Amino acid sequence: MGRIYSLTAAESERLKRAIAGCLVNPFIDDILDFNWEAVWHYCKGLTLPDPLTKTRKKYLHDAIDHKRKIGWSLKTQQISCPISDCKSYAVVIARADIFGRADRLGFPGLSVKSRPEDLARAVLKIWGTKVQTDKKIQNVRESRMATLLKAPRRTEFAVHETDLEVYDPRDLKWVWGKNGKGFWALEKKTKRQVYRWYPSGGQLFEIFQVPPKILSINLEWRRLDAERVLGKLEELTGSLEHLVDERRKR
Repeated sequence: MGRIYSLTAAESERLKRAIAGCLVNPFIDDILDFNWEAVWHYCKGLTLPDPLTKTRKKYLHDAIDHKRKIGWSLKTQQISCPISDCKSYAVVIARADIFGRADRLGFPGLSVKSRPEDLARAVLKIWGTKVQTDKKIQNVRESRMATLLKAPRRTEFAVHETDLEVYDPRDLKWVWGKNGKGFWALEKKTKRQVYRWYPSGGQLFEIFQVPPKILSINLEWRRLDAERVLGKLEELTGSLEHLVDERRKR
């Protein structure tokens, strides 16, 4: 299990303000994907690349502190219980289509009937290669995961920031789930589940344990009226209409 990181008091306050800003906005239905990336960049004081002007590529790290060479893979996860009752959660970390890439991975003829050891090595080879390749491309020295956990009523959130790890295959035992649904990896030392892989679609999940002292954010909020929000934006911009290119397409 990787190290657990804590936000500074200033970062925690910025995080809370940004989450509240999303929730009260009548044009945003939830915090996920780009919204979470924007919140995390604001929390960490990082410059957010504009997705409308800069091409987004499917690299591992969604946010990067270039000065410290720290990169974060950002995830959100909807949970079905209060934060205090959440013991673990699973998020997709990679698409590992080992059968379509069996020859290139060095496992020709790989199938669901192959030895569990070979399936496991192929899955982790895809994941490990992805991590190392993207760290080099993105000039990242330290990789982390930062996951926003969302309780059902959207009045309680938690942030889990930890090291992004690739487990050594020798430290894991892989077994098929009931009725062959899911291929599970258990850490030999602790017996806890750390990975889950599905042949159909090739999705690789990582299972994270929620630390007892996870940062929890509690908010009571209400949606703002759309006209009030647009009015405030117009105070800042002069006129929203002037920002819209209404030229007809040729």
